[in-house]
Amino acid sequence: MPFEIPDNWTWIRVSSICKTIGGYAFKSSQFTNTGIRVIRISDFDETGIKNKDIKRYKFTDKLKDYQIMLNDILMCMTGGTVGKAVLITQIEEPIYINQRVALFRSNFINNEYLYCVLVSLYVREIIKSSKTSTNDNISMDLLNNILLPLPPENEQSRIIRAISNYEPLLNKYADLEFKLSKLESSFEEKLKASILQYAIEGKLVKQDPADEPASVLLERIKAEKEILIKEGKIKRDKKESFIYQSDDKNYYGSIPKNWAYSKLGNICLIINGFTPSRSNASFWNNEISWLTVEDINNQGKYIYKTEQAISKSVVGKGRIIPANNVILCCTSASIGKLCINKINTTTNQQFNGLVKICNLIETEYLFIFCSTLKSTLLKIAGVTTFPFVSVDKLKSIVIPIPPLNEQKNISNKVRKLFDAL
Repeated sequence: MPFEIPDNWTWIRVSSICKTIGGYAFKSSQFTNTGIRVIRISDFDETGIKNKDIKRYKFTDKLKDYQIMLNDILMCMTGGTVGKAVLITQIEEPIYINQRVALFRSNFINNEYLYCVLVSLYVREIIKSSKTSTNDNISMDLLNNILLPLPPENEQSRIIRAISNYEPLLNKYADLEFKLSKLESSFEEKLKASILQYAIEGKLVKQDPADEPASVLLERIKAEKEILIKEGKIKRDKKESFIYQSDDKNYYGSIPKNWAYSKLGNICLIINGFTPSRSNASFWNNEISWLTVEDINNQGKYIYKTEQAISKSVVGKGRIIPANNVILCCTSASIGKLCINKINTTTNQQFNGLVKICNLIETEYLFIFCSTLKSTLLKIAGVTTFPFVSVDKLKSIVIPIPPLNEQKNISNKVRKLFDAL
């Protein structure tokens, strides 16, 4: 016997206590919009029988044996919902079963109890071990030969009442289990986002009063930039602007006293990507690395090589992104994706390179800040086929700048925390 049962119970096969019916093979060519309703395997879902995409069929007297009655139990016999069962507790119109749907009907057993047995782990395991072919089929012969544990009639009713009493608790448990599963699946992502947010708000590591204030750091960056402009290595940005704030006011939010705000365009050169014509083979002779989203998907944060490379002849002046800078996707469904290039590279038009003007900004800290930008990018993006953030809008994004030593400490702390996760 499958398992121990009380002395006043017995084992009995389904065929000995139920009438079982396999569904009728309705011809798909004769489905209509106004005929009788037909239940197919595709009508089963987690809540019972679906009430959409209803199939109807022209009525004939031959189908009466396949009509569903009140308290019948239906079970799917094939496909992804094989073994799924439903107890019919109300009927609003004549309904009939299609092929591969089994019907159980009994006048000798509490139908609610029978339903509980048919959806139990015991029967599910029988079905699981007996499925055949790639379509997960079970047979009527299998269903007819299932052994049912049969209690006395009054005990069947007591069992159903007990299950009904437990139902609210089971529903509550199921709800809590769903919420826990959802939390577990998103926990790492949300915790990482919180860590990054704390990092750029100055809450992740302690401030050192001995550190050179970020305001002085920004003045040094500005001086370095002026030297590069005079040497003709970079052009002056006609739209360049700086943020000034009094000691008693942080316009953009609260940051530590030795931090400062800047715009990305003041600390980085923004280099946008491009795609050479595919019709000209000479543009694709594997001389200069050319980065796409696939490279980030395959390699992650650090890019050491690219799948594709282009010709030097099509790379205009200032198009190369030197190694150890942040590259940020500013358009399409991948907006917000980013990486640090460990090689000199160009990119396609989805990306912008954030090239540091000098080494007074830590690449890892810049990466941490840019990792928090997805919602900002979507908010400021222009409306086209895909969201698109222009170079000017990217330059105008405000970044909180810690002292250089604290940037390093933040980067190290984030790395250790992410490694722990």
